[in-house]
Amino acid sequence: MKLLFCTRCKEIFSLTYQFKTCTCGLIRGKYYVDGERIVYNGKGLVLGIGNQSLSNLKEKKEERIEIFIHPDTTGNIIVDRSLLGG
Repeated sequence: MKLLFCTRCKEIFSLTYQFKTCTCGLIRGKYYVDGERIVYNGKGLVLGIGNQSLSNLKEKKEERIEIFIHPDTTGNIIVDRSLLGG
C-alpha cells in the first residue's frame, strides 16, 4: 500500500483510482488502473506499508506495522510535474 505525505500540512492519505489532494493542495496523486503504479506531482513523500504487514495486523498476528519511505527505484512511482499545485 502506498500513501502520500505532505511536508507542508503534514497530512498522510491513502490513494485511490481518482486523484486525491492533501488539505493544503501541495501534493496530488492516484493509483493507475493496475493498482501497482502511482502517479503524483513529485511533492512530499511516498510512503509504503508492506502488504504482509497489513495482513498480519488484520489477522491480529502483529500489533504494529512498518511504514517506510518508498524508494523511487521500483518503476511503480511516476512523477508528473504537470500535476503541480499549491
